[in-house]
Amino acid sequence: MADILESTEIAQIVVDLASDKLAEDIVMLDLRKIASFADYFVIMSAQSSRQIEGLEEDLTDALSEINVHRFNREGTHDSGWVLLDFSDVIVHIFGPEEREFFGLERLWSGASEVVRILWSKDHCFGHKIKFPNGRKRDLFPFGLIQGYLIRVL
Repeated sequence: MADILESTEIAQIVVDLASDKLAEDIVMLDLRKIASFADYFVIMSAQSSRQIEGLEEDLTDALSEINVHRFNREGTHDSGWVLLDFSDVIVHIFGPEEREFFGLERLWSGASEVVRILWSKDHCFGHKIKFPNGRKRDLFPFGLIQGYLIRVL
């Protein structure tokens, strides 16, 4: 892996790791045309404070191993929301109620939705998608990543 990863690659890695760790309703938003403070938001839901804590630890540790370090952290797993700031990629981990309450997808509706992992299914439609850096995945317009039904726009 290259020493310096592009923000798109980092966001894709976060999506992959989150799906591996059973996060739900994972959304990758491209903010580059509407914000200067970050390139991507990756938003996900977790079913418990323990899962929020586990996702935070796993994402931080895995990205640190590939030289992507967290600059800041806000919120607590007990509050139902944690923000992880990896500079150009900001990760939001929510409990379901907190995600609905804060409505980041509504607040940032001008951002392009790059990928959304909707729910788990046992079948795949077998199409292929191409992420912005040329990396290909099996699926779409609906399909699976790590066993989760997803949609890429």
